[in-house]
Amino acid sequence: MHHISTHGGRIGFSVLFTRSGLYPVTSKGKLRMYRTSLQKHQASATTAERRGSHRLAAQSVAALSLSAALVLAGSTAANAADETSDTAVTTGGRHATVHPAEVKATMMASYHGITSEFDAALKHAAKVRAAEEKRAAKAERAFDASDRTLSAGMNGDDVLGLQYYLDSLNYFVPAKNGTFDSNTVQAVMALQKVAGIDRNGGVGKDTRKALKAGTVPTATTTLKGNAIEVDLANQILMAVDNGIVVKIFNISSGFGGTFAGSDGNTYHAVTNPGDFVITSQLNASHESTISSGGIMYRPKYFNGAIAIHGYTSVPAHAASHGCVRISYSGMDWLWDHWDAPIGTPVIAYN
Repeated sequence: MHHISTHGGRIGFSVLFTRSGLYPVTSKGKLRMYRTSLQKHQASATTAERRGSHRLAAQSVAALSLSAALVLAGSTAANAADETSDTAVTTGGRHATVHPAEVKATMMASYHGITSEFDAALKHAAKVRAAEEKRAAKAERAFDASDRTLSAGMNGDDVLGLQYYLDSLNYFVPAKNGTFDSNTVQAVMALQKVAGIDRNGGVGKDTRKALKAGTVPTATTTLKGNAIEVDLANQILMAVDNGIVVKIFNISSGFGGTFAGSDGNTYHAVTNPGDFVITSQLNASHESTISSGGIMYRPKYFNGAIAIHGYTSVPAHAASHGCVRISYSGMDWLWDHWDAPIGTPVIAYN
């Protein structure tokens, strides 16, 4: 006999033990949660698609698979139940029995809606993915066929192809829009730094060669989970997940000299190497206490007053007063699209 608790007279399912294993069986409350999650992810997918981030749209939908698996596992568990034995039910302090057919009928009604929505979401994801692959292939062919030197402000399918190539190597390109914007310049400079070629932010023969060769950095950390690596020699930042580089950014760290602070003291503009963790963060813009006019966007502090933060100017060389500058959109990604809370390791090295 399988025991099921109910609330308010409605049958709810918790966990079903069978000889073949432990199956999570969904309750109506959990189904409402899954449906809310599904709607949230569908909205995220739609927003990402409108912004041109088709891969993110597909990932938003794919992230629902676990919830759907739990729902379907509940169905499997119900079907695995002994159809010849009644089920004990407790409702409002009273005890009664229901036949397994009634249990399954209630369950089918509960999970049918969300699985139908999930199937529709998967079909949409497949269409999005197909459109994305077609668009990327066309753009990359245009880039391969183009012989012009690309630079900031230019537009075209070859620029779009460049953005797809950079994105495929995990250089941070927030929007693939066919416009050689400031974010594309940042990604190109990051590639050029890794390749050891002229850091001019434009795309000539050497940069094309580095791009087609698949030039990428390798993580030094083997820590489990997320970590941030700051390569001070190459002036890049890497978001690392279980030892795998998932995103690469152009940065600008301490320039190495001294500067006069707004408080009248002299400071050394140095970003020290070492193993740190994010100790505090501020989800807002903050003016530096020692550098007049130095606005730090959404800073994540990892070594006292030294932080990774968004900044309006992120050149190809070290230029900061000690912090790690990154583009505003790059900082948004670290906050909004990646898991880098307080306690996240930050490894800085030369």
